[in-house]
Amino acid sequence: MSTNSKKILAGGIIAGALLTGGYMVSKDDTSTNRITTIKGDKDCADFKTQREAQLFFEADGGPTNDPHNLDRDKDGVVCESLK
Repeated sequence: MSTNSKKILAGGIIAGALLTGGYMVSKDDTSTNRITTIKGDKDCADFKTQREAQLFFEADGGPTNDPHNLDRDKDGVVCESLK
């Protein structure tokens, strides 16, 4: 294999590694932005502040998906008793 061929091959390997690594970081970045790693049913008592509950609610689907029933009056603001 000539020196020029080795350089082209090495460049291709490096470019492929960079592209693959960039995809993996990008994919992981979007999946770790969610707070929903907590398992089980959540109630307002499980949160220290209203803001913490609100962030969880919004990350878990917000008003269109409230399986924990944190927004009982359906006004978009959860756990209002924690304010």
